[in-house]
Amino acid sequence: LLGNGPWSYEGFRLLNGLLLGLVAADLVLRLIGRRLSVGTFVLMVGVTAAWIPMIAMADAWVTGPSQDCATLAVSAIVVSYLADFVSRTRMRDAGVSLAGAVLLVMLRPTMIVFALGVLVVVVMVLLHRRAYATGFARAFVPVALLAAIATLAQGARDFRMSGWWGYPLSVHPFDVAWRSADPVTLREATLGFMRDSTHIWEAVQGWGWVRPWISRLPLQWEPYEFLALVLALVLVWAFAWRQLGRYWRQIALAMVPSAVSLIAWFLVTPPAFRFIWGPFLALAVVPLGWALWSLRERTTWRTVTVAGLVLPVMTVTCFAAAVRMPWSTMTQPQEWKVAALTITYRVTPVRSPDVASTTTDQGLVLDVPVETDQCWSRYPLCTPTPDQNLHLAGSSLADGLLP
Repeated sequence: LLGNGPWSYEGFRLLNGLLLGLVAADLVLRLIGRRLSVGTFVLMVGVTAAWIPMIAMADAWVTGPSQDCATLAVSAIVVSYLADFVSRTRMRDAGVSLAGAVLLVMLRPTMIVFALGVLVVVVMVLLHRRAYATGFARAFVPVALLAAIATLAQGARDFRMSGWWGYPLSVHPFDVAWRSADPVTLREATLGFMRDSTHIWEAVQGWGWVRPWISRLPLQWEPYEFLALVLALVLVWAFAWRQLGRYWRQIALAMVPSAVSLIAWFLVTPPAFRFIWGPFLALAVVPLGWALWSLRERTTWRTVTVAGLVLPVMTVTCFAAAVRMPWSTMTQPQEWKVAALTITYRVTPVRSPDVASTTTDQGLVLDVPVETDQCWSRYPLCTPTPDQNLHLAGSSLADGLLP
């Protein structure tokens, strides 16, 4: 949708940044309305935890159509509203957290474990507080309708795009001529590579991959950020443990979806941190936000909270803009037009790799990238792995392709 409007064909660069901005806008609206709830403080910490690495890596992870950044942004919203619901049982909070969970599954099907965890927590809270009589219709009916619409829309997309419902999970094959091959091999290759890239197929089964996986942890940024959040949590809890004594069950309950999804991620899905950014960071974000909320009445701690959350973001932003931002590569002029308003700016052009042409057994001419496995701006018929059986479904490309 962003590619059809004033941004022309550059919408793919904007979606993740827009989602990160919407998360921050939610936080700003909470603060303007003086909604100093548990969820507001969880969202404060969540925005900081998300923005610091995304600003530091503001390249393909943000300015590209990656699901990882989008999932992180939506996860921050879900855990903040879930914390609010657990602490005060407002149906609107339950509805937002459940709707966000549905959106997460649409973005990444493996987030179904996290979404089910959110659902279980909401049901448990309603049953425990005997609020299900009035809360069921208000919290569940709209979300159930949203989930049904999302399932139908995603099913229609999968039907048309791959011939598999739930692709690449291959949940159900449709009996259509354009059905792709069972993606189980691709899933296993991804699973093995993320576990142990030097022994891909051996890592699909067994536990021999655990030691190599652990040995790579020091080379990744996620453990360091999580450790920083844990250290901040220990520091704040040293001052807040008395106030938090009566909330530990609520805190643990709000962390259940993240903990369960983290276990499932490690055991049965490709254990790359980018696939679990949101739930992984939430394990520290939720208790830290709760602890800061418990100290909200102390003027000194309000100052410490604001400084501790704002200064790191500002520091990383200045560093990224001065050192890491590839200004010299932004050579392609663009114009943003709305009515009489025109703003000129520059972007980094999408790569156009060298390609070689190959002809399939069916006479279809394909471009194959020579020095990379990415086609970038080479389209429409470019692939690093040409299928010799690929052919037109009709008389022209507009009719589609068949395997």
